[in-house]
Amino acid sequence: MRSSSLENEISNLDTSINEDVARAGLLEHPNASDSIRLQDFAHDSASQQQHHVVQHVTHDVDEEDIPIAQEEGKPQRPTILPRPSSIARHASFLDEDEAPPTSPSPSHPPTKQDKPGPVAWRDLPKKSQLAILTLARLSEPLTQTSLQAYMFYQLKSFNPSLPPSTISAQAGMLQGSFTAAQFVTAILWGRMADAEWGGRKRVLLIGLAGTATLEAIRDQPDLGLRLGHSIVNAFRYLFCQNTHHYTAINADDDLGSPMDGSRLDSYELESRLPKSPTQKPKPRLKLPLSRIWTRNVLCTLLCHSILALHIGTFNNLWFIHLSAPRFDPESPSPPSHTRQSLPFGFTGGLGMPPRSVGFAMAVLGIIGISLQLLVYPAVNARLGTLRSFRYSLCLFPLTYTLTPYLSIIHSSLAPPNQASGILVWLALSCVLLVQVVGRTFALPATIILINNCSPHPSVLGTIHGIAQSVSSASRTVGPILGGWGYGKGLQVGVVGAVWWALAVVAGVGWLLSGLVREGDGHEIWLDGEKEEEGGNEVVR
Repeated sequence: MRSSSLENEISNLDTSINEDVARAGLLEHPNASDSIRLQDFAHDSASQQQHHVVQHVTHDVDEEDIPIAQEEGKPQRPTILPRPSSIARHASFLDEDEAPPTSPSPSHPPTKQDKPGPVAWRDLPKKSQLAILTLARLSEPLTQTSLQAYMFYQLKSFNPSLPPSTISAQAGMLQGSFTAAQFVTAILWGRMADAEWGGRKRVLLIGLAGTATLEAIRDQPDLGLRLGHSIVNAFRYLFCQNTHHYTAINADDDLGSPMDGSRLDSYELESRLPKSPTQKPKPRLKLPLSRIWTRNVLCTLLCHSILALHIGTFNNLWFIHLSAPRFDPESPSPPSHTRQSLPFGFTGGLGMPPRSVGFAMAVLGIIGISLQLLVYPAVNARLGTLRSFRYSLCLFPLTYTLTPYLSIIHSSLAPPNQASGILVWLALSCVLLVQVVGRTFALPATIILINNCSPHPSVLGTIHGIAQSVSSASRTVGPILGGWGYGKGLQVGVVGAVWWALAVVAGVGWLLSGLVREGDGHEIWLDGEKEEEGGNEVVR
C-alpha cells in the first residue's frame, strides 16, 4: 500500500539524518546554541525531504529519483498531508481495491437533460387504484348536479303561487344544506385520517357508505347497485386474477429504488417495527395543531375559501338563472318594471325547462372534460401550478360580469316561452367556456397548493380536513346569500346585481393569490427527524 510505504520512507529519512549529524560530531559536545541550531537543522532537513517524498508519491515518481540533498536557499515549510478521510484527497492515496470518491462539482451544474420531464398519463403508477379513487370522487358531484337540473321546478311544484324570487331563495338554502354537514365534520374526518387507529382508506370507506344505497330500498331494483357490482367484477377480472402475499417492507434507511431513481419519504415509510420482541415500536413524530398555522397555510386557505365561495355560488345561480321565467312586458315582474334598460336595468332569466337545463349541464361537462384531458396537462407543465392558478383566477370576474346579459340575447321564441335560438346557445356556450377554462386550471391547482402548503406530513390529513371545512363553509354561505340576492334582484328589476357582486369577490381572490406560494409539504422539521442537505442526512 502506498500509505504504508510513505511512512517507511519518512522513518528511514529521520534515521539517516540523525546518523549524519552524529558523524559530524555535533552530538558529542553540545552547548545551548549548538543544541538549538541542531534542532532547527534536523527539523528543516526532515521537512524538506518529507516534502519531496510527498511530491514523489503524489505524482507517481520512481523511488530512485527522490533527491536526498537539501536545495540551496531558504528552506520551505513542510507541506501538510491531506487527511485520508477527505473526499477531495488525490487518487494516489487510495488503496488498490478502493474506488475513487465522487463529489459534486460546482463548475458543472446539472443540465436540462438531468431534470425529469413531465409525467405522461401512461406513466402513472397503479392505474387501477386511481380509477377507483376517480369513481369515488364522482359520488358527490352526481348527487348535487342531478338535483340542480330540476330543483327550481320541484320547489315550485310544492307551492305554485310562490314568486320566482322566493323560490330562488329557497333553492339557495337547499343547496347550502348539502355542504353544511361537511363544514361540521370535515376537520374531524381529517384528524381521523391522520390518526394511527383510523387511516385514509377507512375514512374513505365510511364516507362512501354514507352515500350508498339506503337500507329501506334494499328489496327494490337498484340500477346503481347493479352497476356497482358490474364495475367490481370488471376490476376483479382485469387486475385481481392472481393473488399475491404482501411483501415485507424494507426496514433499511436507504429506500431508494434503482428502477425509478427515487428516494421514498423517510418520514412516511421508515419502518417502525421493533427489532426485537422486547423493543418498543418507534413513536411517530407528529406536529402539534398549534404549529400548523403558518403564513402560507393561512393565505392558501383564504384563497381556497374565496374560490369555493364564488364557484359554489355560480353553480347554484347558474341553474336558477336558466330556470327563472323570462321578462314579459305584458305581465312584468315586478309590476313597476315595464321595460328593459341597459346597461344595468334589466331582469328575468332564460325560462328553460329541466330538459334544456340538463342539456346545458351536458355542454358544461363536455367542455370541462375536453379541457381537462387535452389542454390542462400541457399548459400546466409549461406554466407550473402556481402561475396557472393565478392566471385562471382572472377569468372568473369576466364570466360573472357577462352572465346576466344572457337574459337580453335575442331569442327565436317570444316570452314567456323559453329562450332559444342559435344566438342564445352560442352566447351561453361562450360564457360557459370562459368559466370552465378557469375552473379547469384553478380547482386542480388549489388542491395541489393545499397539499404542498402542509408544514409537516403528519398533519396532511388535518390540513385537507380544514380546507374541506373552509370550502364547505363557503359553499354553504355562498348559495344562501346568492339565492337571496338573486331574489332581491328580481324584485327590484336588477337581476345582474348579485352577479356583479360575485365578480368583485372573484377579483379580490385573484389579488390575494399573489400572497400564495407553493410549498414542499415539509417546512417544519421536528427533533429527531432526518433531513437531506446536500445529499447528506442531517438529524434534527
